[in-house]
Amino acid sequence: NPYHSDLLSFIIPSPMQTVSLGLNRNDAGLLAFGSPIEAGGYIGIPVLIVAGVLTWRSRRSARMQLALALFLSCAILSLGPFLYIKGHSTHIPLPFWIMGHVPLLSNLLPVRFTYEMSACLAAIFAFALDDVHRSFRSNRMTSIKGTTLPVVASVVVGLVVVVLIASQLPRWPYAYSQAPKLP
Repeated sequence: NPYHSDLLSFIIPSPMQTVSLGLNRNDAGLLAFGSPIEAGGYIGIPVLIVAGVLTWRSRRSARMQLALALFLSCAILSLGPFLYIKGHSTHIPLPFWIMGHVPLLSNLLPVRFTYEMSACLAAIFAFALDDVHRSFRSNRMTSIKGTTLPVVASVVVGLVVVVLIASQLPRWPYAYSQAPKLP
């Protein structure tokens, strides 16, 4: 099944991304099936760093542990039956190999697990931000050097959101070709 993610596709943007952070986004070796439309595994280094920090901060939360376990499971399943690194098979079998031999599961496309991976990543952010909000409310901290905590928190969250959105911007406008006119 050629429709799987490459290990590097999580950090190297596809040709569909605007921001590449200096990484070679036109490396066709990451797309085993050659279609950038299907390359949904890109998360990005800034998103992974922010998610890692937030996950570490909320590591004792049961819901965070579940979201992280599901995120990692989906990421591993999206890699397909064998590990590919920069378009080359390492012949290291992965858990999806077993699923490929089970009736009714053999028709699954590994790359589709990136949708669930993205949902779990969103849950990680939501749970972590909720934990941060709850800790501020329970500590009843009101100021840091004369600045109210809600202002500081709003600035930090605003900067994080800008970084996250900027790293995920798609190339616009999309390339297209006109369909032939029907008689």
